[in-house]
Formats: sequence, structure tokens, C-alpha cells
Amino acid sequence: MIQKKHVHCHPSNKTPGHGWTIDFGSWGEHKSPLMGWSGGTMDTFNNLQMSFGRLNDAICYAEAMGWGYDVLHPNYRWHTKKDYSSNFAWKGPPKPEVDYD
Repeated sequence: MIQKKHVHCHPSNKTPGHGWTIDFGSWGEHKSPLMGWSGGTMDTFNNLQMSFGRLNDAICYAEAMGWGYDVLHPNYRWHTKKDYSSNFAWKGPPKPEVDYD
């Protein structure tokens, strides 16, 4: 079965604006019929990564080569700095309790 290469475009590192990387999905491992263990992959693109400055450049290159592509945007997690002593900090006078019926 003849298939086109399928690539993933994702940021090369987790900070925005530092480029995009094309990496190729693996097609599985080659299992030797004689020995019964994996001798690696038969895919030469398995460990290849290509870096681009912009997402549009990576997409245009993948389209020019005739490859399908998926764009994987990073999931940013924003953390506020917290420390253990803030649990015991003075938060002001206690609020009055509301009477429930």
C-alpha cells in the first residue's frame, strides 16, 4: 500500500515565537522473522526533525513535498508563584457568618 508521509508540526520549544518543528510519525517497528526481536524501524524519516521559524513556512514546505500534516499547538499552563507561608498569612478580620433558616 502506498501512502504519503504524514508529519506533525509543533513548537520546537515551549515558549511562543521560537520556531516550529516538523517531525515524522513512526510506521511501526520491523520484527525479524528469524530472531523474533525488533531490529529497529525500516523508516528512514523516523528520527528526522526539521525546524522552521514560522508555522506558515513549515506548512508550505510540507505541502510542497506532498505530505499531509497536523498542527499541534502547545498547551500553556500558567502558574502563580505560591509558597507555604501564604497559607498562614493575615487575611483580615473574619467575615460575619450568614444565618440560614
